[in-house]
Amino acid sequence: MNFQKALLTLSLSAKFTEAELKKAYKRAMMKAHPDKGGSIEKSQLINSANFILKSSCIDEEYKNALSSENRAEERELAQSFADELLGKFDIEAYKNYLESFTKTVLTFTESEMKIGSCHEMFKLWKFDDGKSFFEVKVYAQILFPKNAISGVDGAMIEKMSTTTTVLINRKKHKMSQSDWGMKSVKAMFEKPEQTFPAAKLKKIYVERGKVKPVKKADYLTSFKYELNAKIDGKTIRVPMLNGSTIVLERITWMRKGLYQFNAIYSDTTPRARTLVFASFYENSEPKTLDWMIETFKKVQSMTDHEAGLFIEQQSKEQL
Repeated sequence: MNFQKALLTLSLSAKFTEAELKKAYKRAMMKAHPDKGGSIEKSQLINSANFILKSSCIDEEYKNALSSENRAEERELAQSFADELLGKFDIEAYKNYLESFTKTVLTFTESEMKIGSCHEMFKLWKFDDGKSFFEVKVYAQILFPKNAISGVDGAMIEKMSTTTTVLINRKKHKMSQSDWGMKSVKAMFEKPEQTFPAAKLKKIYVERGKVKPVKKADYLTSFKYELNAKIDGKTIRVPMLNGSTIVLERITWMRKGLYQFNAIYSDTTPRARTLVFASFYENSEPKTLDWMIETFKKVQSMTDHEAGLFIEQQSKEQL
């Protein structure tokens, strides 16, 4: 999340005051809180926006006092601080813990750490075996005391936000989502059961054989992790092995989810595209999601023309 998106999230103008920020945050959380009809995801979004905007509530005199040299020093300090903090994440502890439930060998990947322009820190770790996916995202705003401009080295975070994603057999499951203070971050990094509670994982694997209805989140999360799809709002982009991209949109039609295909865009010739006249209905039956994923996996290895024809044929069979 950047500064502009944070403003939109809390419905504020760029010239907001600290009092206006507090009021907007409280109002947004009243609507986003799960107990008020919202969701954990919405609450996390509000918290992230508040982090970013709160860090900008410093007086103009302080802003003007920061020279380019000071800013470069702060960025270097923020990088070192983040490296040291995130280096405490115990990869082996998480891997061994999760494998005790999956009974399979998990592959570990991690994203490159990102430091934003306002010293916001982003990082994610992922464990998977191709059928089970466990992801931990962390976000924190690195803060500097005002006397840092006098040459005093120092950095801190007020709290770190974590978001988890768990997808097992194409079913998304809710886990913990929390804000951690500095004292509790170390424990969270070393104890995976705080991020992935054992009771929830045991229940998932005990009930794994039961047929449960799938929802929109199950479809989109499966697309993301199994097909490496990029999802931006309603638009879904699925990569092919030849470098092309299948583009489709999820819309609502007659109160049902409908995936409407657009085209297959060539990576070698940006303007070249293969139009695809097809659509797939989303329903609550797991076999439908399984069928869609397997269909996509087949077309990912085809040529653009072959993929377009195959998708259109499969669409007719479903409809």
